[in-house]
Amino acid sequence: MQTAPDITPRSWIMVAALGLIWGSTFLVIKVALEGITPFWLAAGRISFAALLTTAVWGLRGWRFHLGPERDWGGLIIVALLSTAVPFQLLSWGQQYVTSAFAGVSMASV
Repeated sequence: MQTAPDITPRSWIMVAALGLIWGSTFLVIKVALEGITPFWLAAGRISFAALLTTAVWGLRGWRFHLGPERDWGGLIIVALLSTAVPFQLLSWGQQYVTSAFAGVSMASV
């Protein structure tokens, strides 16, 4: 029989922080869409994430976890389907709905 997990106040604070950070993203997107197009907003988000990821990659010694065959095509397809296209569609959709609706919809997915 499994024991119950130890849920501490620190755990609840971490969940609240995650919800605040993740949820506020939709508000920031809505505000940003007043000044730039969905394409450039998605491009900016992806570029920022790429810079941050590159910095972390460098701090970890520039190790790259691909097999010996180096499946670059598969990596590009995953990047497009899991990041580029969803960010673009989310930015496009938020032109027509509220940030609250977008956040709740994404949370339900």
